[in-house]
Amino acid sequence: MSSDERIVMNSRRQAFALAGALTATLFTGFAAVAGIFHGPAPPPAATTPIVQVAPSQTPAPPAEWGDD
Repeated sequence: MSSDERIVMNSRRQAFALAGALTATLFTGFAAVAGIFHGPAPPPAATTPIVQVAPSQTPAPPAEWGDD
């Protein structure tokens, strides 16, 4: 095998390794995005009923508490 053939083989090997790494990156990226968008829905937030308390009916002050 001549040195030119070795250079071509090494560059092809590097190109295949790079292509494989990029393919693996794309697959894992797509899987991550698919997992984000197709994951289980979060549980609904617990709702708290709104209770409004009526103001207390205080009796009017007795007459002797009038203006002095």
